[in-house]
Amino acid sequence: MFAGVLIRHRDYIDTKNLKKVSALEEADAETFRAAFKKCSDIIEAHDASRVRNEEPPPPSEILTDIKTLTDWAESLRTRQKAIV
Repeated sequence: MFAGVLIRHRDYIDTKNLKKVSALEEADAETFRAAFKKCSDIIEAHDASRVRNEEPPPPSEILTDIKTLTDWAESLRTRQKAIV
């Protein structure tokens, strides 16, 4: 999403691709936010609320989510590559 400008646990910001971040649109942020929230809600990497005990989505829904994010990432990469 950030074209390698920001990478977790790296001690520097790589500014050479900073202009590619300009390809991000509001819809990209919303797609990322929604997918991140959905993932955070179903994985065990976070402490779940004791009130919530949701079942994970069925495999078909997960495959649909993966396809949606794959298509989104490809669209974003295409837009970023168009920035010279």
